[in-house]
Amino acid sequence: SELMTGLSLGASGILGAIVQGGFAGRAAKAFGDRNAMLIGLTFGVAGMAMYGLAPSTLWMFLAMPVVAVWGFY
Repeated sequence: SELMTGLSLGASGILGAIVQGGFAGRAAKAFGDRNAMLIGLTFGVAGMAMYGLAPSTLWMFLAMPVVAVWGFY
């Protein structure tokens, strides 16, 4: 539905902004640039797999925080 599409896009944007604005720099300092990038890519792959295998809308929303860590990349 249009409501769920809007909610999912909004939640995805907010989570991405939180990760990129609040955690990406800290992760790079804590783990190093290369390791933070690899962590982000790993979570991005896992999150996209979760999206692709999601049997319901609930699983799509549960995958959003995982995909948001992709912002480390």
